Amino acid sequence: MPYTMLDGKNNNNLKFESRFESGNLQKAVKVGMYEYELTLRTDLYTSKHTQWFYFQVKNTKKLVPYRFTITNLMKSNSLYNTGMKPLMYSEHDASLRGEGWKREGKDIKYYRSSRSQEGGTLYCLTWTFEFPHDNDTCYFAHCYPYTYSDLHRDLQRWTHDPSCSQYCKLRALCRSLAGNTVYLLTVTSPSINPASTVSKKVVVVTARVHPGETNGSWMMKGFLDFLLSDSPDAQLLRDTFIFKVIPMLNPDGVIVGNYRCSLSGRDLNRNYRSMLKDSFPCIWYTRAMIKRISAEREVLLYCDFHGHSRKSNVFMYGCNNKGQPEYKLHERIFPLMLSKNAPDKFYFKGCKFKVQKGKEGTGRIVMWRHGIRNSYTMESTFGGSTLGDRKGTHFTAGDLKSMGHHFCDTLLDFCDPDNTKVQVCLSEIKTLVQEEIREKLKQLGRNIDSDVNLSDISLSDIESSTSGSNSSESDGLPAHLLNMAHKFYKKKKRLRSRKERNHMYQKRSSKHKPKSRDNVVRTSTDIAEFANQTAKSTLSKTSGTANAEKRKLKMKSQESSLSQTEVAEEAPVQTAEKPFLSYVRKPESVSVKTQLINRLPTSFIGDFSTMDHVCPRHAAVKAREPTSGNRLPLIITVIQRANLPPFSKEHSPIKQHLPPFHAMLDYSDKNHVTDHVLKREKSFTSRALVPAVGTKPYRFASTMEKQKHVEPSALTIDLQLSPKFRRTSKLTQESLIAVVTSNYLDSFLQKPKSDISDYTRSLPTIKKSESFITSSREDLTLSKKSTM
Repeated sequence: MPYTMLDGKNNNNLKFESRFESGNLQKAVKVGMYEYELTLRTDLYTSKHTQWFYFQVKNTKKLVPYRFTITNLMKSNSLYNTGMKPLMYSEHDASLRGEGWKREGKDIKYYRSSRSQEGGTLYCLTWTFEFPHDNDTCYFAHCYPYTYSDLHRDLQRWTHDPSCSQYCKLRALCRSLAGNTVYLLTVTSPSINPASTVSKKVVVVTARVHPGETNGSWMMKGFLDFLLSDSPDAQLLRDTFIFKVIPMLNPDGVIVGNYRCSLSGRDLNRNYRSMLKDSFPCIWYTRAMIKRISAEREVLLYCDFHGHSRKSNVFMYGCNNKGQPEYKLHERIFPLMLSKNAPDKFYFKGCKFKVQKGKEGTGRIVMWRHGIRNSYTMESTFGGSTLGDRKGTHFTAGDLKSMGHHFCDTLLDFCDPDNTKVQVCLSEIKTLVQEEIREKLKQLGRNIDSDVNLSDISLSDIESSTSGSNSSESDGLPAHLLNMAHKFYKKKKRLRSRKERNHMYQKRSSKHKPKSRDNVVRTSTDIAEFANQTAKSTLSKTSGTANAEKRKLKMKSQESSLSQTEVAEEAPVQTAEKPFLSYVRKPESVSVKTQLINRLPTSFIGDFSTMDHVCPRHAAVKAREPTSGNRLPLIITVIQRANLPPFSKEHSPIKQHLPPFHAMLDYSDKNHVTDHVLKREKSFTSRALVPAVGTKPYRFASTMEKQKHVEPSALTIDLQLSPKFRRTSKLTQESLIAVVTSNYLDSFLQKPKSDISDYTRSLPTIKKSESFITSSREDLTLSKKSTM
């Protein structure tokens, strides 16, 4: 596990931990007195995508220059070469000064490593850091963390507000592979007149399809904070539009600490065209929802919030409207307006509108092909800005949230009944495009004699690639279907040389030669004559055509005589047997889906309600007719679960892993598992949880309330964040992680007292063990007494 054990003789070693929500660290190795080499865990079920890191460090020493080196990064360049620093959070500073995440580190370098992985080049990130306090608990992260639990807290805050509940409706769009809920927010003002409701246009905003791009969630939080506020502009937006918002498209990847992929081992933003509903449910239901809405009303704008690891500032990717001359260049109006509203953060010249073949599976292009002209991907840097007064500074969480506010302001400008702003921006865009074309022609060495006509040159020719990552390598089938796919696909035949073909022909001909003399009876004279004829036929290539025809006639007569003797010899044998008639029919082709389901011993098609011990989220599926093509099947597999009482709805646990893939199921164990969490086998004391960004630690109860409601001997287990472990000076040999059911863990949870405060009741999924840190010295003394 990713931490170093303390030695009894030397207690100067740092303790590393990443077994909490969104944590990512695989291994830490001490290579010097104060130097550590760190290895990140790749995305689950893949061998790549190491960029996001988030881990905890304990047993720190004050004012000691520690050196940290991450050794298995895979991108050739990074913003760390342009001044970007890692993020650090200190629990001691948070309790004393209320400080949150800060950019820290010295001697930061990003360079090519001498090591390689599966033939690919690895890169290293190294930095030096001095901890501000002794025995402090600190966290390091690539960007400001925003977990699935953070989303739950924000959703509860928005939906429990009486004023917000009038125009904000929350429902579950679908369930992820691990069973986590993908939430859908519908925000609009209730209309008394049905005609005005029909005329409302729809705006679709999504985020966090890539789990490691947490800056997308912070922009989404700022967007929803503004949209659900009491501002007159927010009220105007709700009166004008219907907002469909999916704040977290990939909750499974967020929980386990992936950077780009879901639990299928694939990039969801490359599979918007996929029909594998069971493998990519979040994407499939999102696309189906947008298609259904598009059939009823106009979708004005679609935008997906992302993060970028190689460029600075905030910018957008769009799609050129080539097929509609009346809307030419109109896709650039919204980004230009946004750059005017946020001139120190948004960079319009960094926007690209090229539709690349390698990006056909992205949400931006798929929605554009469905008829949404204004389809965008808004990218925010992990670093900072190079514009205006913010040049050379890092983006904070507040800066990212402000981009959500500016997005709402730009919507009002874009849909202003007065068309003046749109026309001014359109004329400015034409001028900018002409300048870009002139610069491109100068680079090509062409003369510019007159004004350039836009219709003569394609806009895609003047733009560079929109590629910011190597995520196109993730295209393919889900990871759990790859092991079965090779059994049903025929390999392409290799072209053989002439020598190999002759050798194979000789082997085949030797197999067909008669093995005994009983089958074919020939006289010695017939065999001699046949040998002479074959010998003469070899010399016929040099002879004339007349001699060749004569030899052919002789060969035919000889073969006919041989065949007559064979029939005469075999006739008595055939008459002794009974006549048998058989009608041979060409077998029908069986689809790949049918072959796969027939070979699986656990497949079941029928009524699941008649069976016991069946996971309820698997429903009966009607058998479908086999279709042509090589698309892999969707497997309905019966997964048994233990007979435990159902988990209450108000306590919805985070499921860190999906039920094991069908090819990996182990049916030898009698205690079958469905919902998986991580649990330490030994009891452990409570510790500080994941810190909030830029705020003081949460404190849900005072010291007197803790003495009143919390029993010192009670065992607290946290399902949603990291497990706690006991400080010890001995090297433990027992296993650190065990897989158990969430229902079993529910039996250990404390039930809330009857006199608990109303504020605590309004947060059912947040337990007392989730207080980030003891907020006073009295709390620290209380925890020491309880452990004693």
